[in-house]
Amino acid sequence: VLATARAFWQGELPTTRLVARIKEFVRSPRLSLSIAPWTLLVLAAFALATGFRYARLAEVPNEMWSDHAEKILDIIDVLNGSTSIFFTRNAGREPLQFYSTAAAIRWFGAEISFLTLKQVTAAAGLLTLPFLYLFGREIGGRKLGLATMALAGIAYWPNVMSRVGLRAPFFPLLLAPAMYFLVRGLRARSQNHFVLCGLALGIGLYSYTSARLAPAVIGLGVLLYLLHRDSRGHRVEALRWLAVAAVVTVVVAIPFLRVAYQMPEEVFYRTVTRVTEAEVALPGPAIAIFLSNLLKALRMFSWDFGEIWVLAIPFRPALDWVTGGLFHLGVVLLAVRYVKRRNWLDLFLPLSILILLLPSVLALAFPGENPHPSRAGGAIIPVFTIAGTTLVAVAQWGMQAFEGRAGRRIGYGLAGGLFLLTAVGNYSLAVPRYNETVSRGLWNTSELGVVARGFAESVGSFQEIYVVGFPHWLDSRLVAIEAGRPGLDFGIWPEQVDQLVPTSEARMFFLHPLDEASLNRLRELYPDGVLSTHRSQVEGRDFLVFWVPPARVETDGA
Repeated sequence: VLATARAFWQGELPTTRLVARIKEFVRSPRLSLSIAPWTLLVLAAFALATGFRYARLAEVPNEMWSDHAEKILDIIDVLNGSTSIFFTRNAGREPLQFYSTAAAIRWFGAEISFLTLKQVTAAAGLLTLPFLYLFGREIGGRKLGLATMALAGIAYWPNVMSRVGLRAPFFPLLLAPAMYFLVRGLRARSQNHFVLCGLALGIGLYSYTSARLAPAVIGLGVLLYLLHRDSRGHRVEALRWLAVAAVVTVVVAIPFLRVAYQMPEEVFYRTVTRVTEAEVALPGPAIAIFLSNLLKALRMFSWDFGEIWVLAIPFRPALDWVTGGLFHLGVVLLAVRYVKRRNWLDLFLPLSILILLLPSVLALAFPGENPHPSRAGGAIIPVFTIAGTTLVAVAQWGMQAFEGRAGRRIGYGLAGGLFLLTAVGNYSLAVPRYNETVSRGLWNTSELGVVARGFAESVGSFQEIYVVGFPHWLDSRLVAIEAGRPGLDFGIWPEQVDQLVPTSEARMFFLHPLDEASLNRLRELYPDGVLSTHRSQVEGRDFLVFWVPPARVETDGA
């Protein structure tokens, strides 16, 4: 990969200059520090976004679901030396999250836990923001860069996506630099930026399934550039730059492409089952479903974000009402500006959204999965850039409508007031309201884990803990993870209770409150057992604990 990148790199490598500066500093140590007010403003916006990403992270969301059990098992595989390129559990998953989390555990001493999953994905969401700033700055100057980063930093949609501990945030993390290097490369006419674009695209293929459409976004950008007058005299160069990015992408993606060639059923299973009738029959004509899905996806920003309650608050918009207004006004603003100026970037932003929504829209066999907050996560980049465009326009209007210092105060005051309003609303959505929604739907495996751990560390052992299966109840693997024993599975089916080997050790059974059949059988098998009801902090999440004390061992008087 490095050799390919170097082969296409023009001029001096950035590392050469860096090494020279380090040597110069070592020879003559001298340090001077100056921070401009604008830099402080950017850092303040980033700090605010950090607060949003990590606010109450340990408790929001408060519980895992089965997807997290699969993730943790894959991470354990990595820690045990399984260096897979594609993980086949749970319909197949790309590896970047698993290696990143394994690194946090191995190198920084993090625990194998839900909190570690969330910390790593929150960091991925946070590291996306500097590239959003650069992308916005390249599109419309540093004010747009700041507005884009600030709005995305406090927004409910990317914040929830970053804090649930799943793979989705790694896609925007790689897509944002790819889009930035594309625009920067075309505007600066620099092949080196296309090398970097190819690197980001290639690594992105290891992040999330939706990233497989990212090359189409880059191709769209080059196509629009070629069709506009900005490219006059440089069209052949632009095609060469695109070819360079493609070659670098393929070289980076060779391990993934090899796996896709050797086991296509696993790699493309999720896509095939959503787009075709491989799993279930399409509920109607494919074209009609596609158009219906597209309409639903387009209205998700200010109308309805769908019903996937673990990833969003059901049936409310993806954007708060302020940001939603800024976004839709921004689309109109770009359309008017394009008619006047014919700038390809004004067309690129809204059209890229259509491509980035396709991973959600193409759920033809399961239209209820559209809109999908994670699959459409790449759209965060153009959506908040467009919203930022309007926010900057508000400030500019104030400065133009009122002359002098008063105009600046009014312009920046209006923009700042809108931002403050949206920040307050988004925090309420991303933390307390989302937590309230998800808490009502998730099973309280952490509470079972606490009880299980207390039993194992006092009178019993982890080998004698059993979660008796019941329809539509919790994932017993999560109980083991919460008890501090990731990789174990406490689950047992009711018919297996009779098959347990007799032991003199204490035993503990967890049961669903409605599982009377299993409870009666346990009472028959263990007449000395003690039953208690654990009252959950969440209504409707109580569970039964059936404790079997250790058998007494008779000894003679000797």
